[in-house]
Amino acid sequence: MTCLLPDVSGNGEAFCVVRAPSPAEEPKRRVSPQREVFQQEKQCMRLMEHIE
Repeated sequence: MTCLLPDVSGNGEAFCVVRAPSPAEEPKRRVSPQREVFQQEKQCMRLMEHIE
């Protein structure tokens, strides 16, 4: 950690505390981004049907 000190000396906001999801929460966390990608792909396929 000493190698980071010159980069953050005097900057109290250089790092922040974060919360990582628990193993039980991880599958739920992944659903939303996957759903968004699926919806974008579905919309793209619909648009391609109209072009062809």
